Amino acid sequence: MYNKKDLTNLTDKLWQSSEFLFEYPNRKRKYSLKEIINAIVYINKTGCQWRMLPIEFPKWQLVYYYMVASTEVLMATKKNKRS
Repeated sequence: MYNKKDLTNLTDKLWQSSEFLFEYPNRKRKYSLKEIINAIVYINKTGCQWRMLPIEFPKWQLVYYYMVASTEVLMATKKNKRS
């Protein structure tokens, strides 16, 4: 049996090159940001519903929170660049 996460996981090399964008050194987390980003990639690639996110990933509510938060940051950044 294959692991669903293996189909969409970021490679270690890709994660190492972008890790500094997401990590906050003094913050304790139950799930690594790499796992959360992998879940977002899985949702985007497969198109599955949030509540159907496989149990190998963090809870869908947490993944959704990070997806919305990152989208808001990107939108604000784009808006500031236009001004």
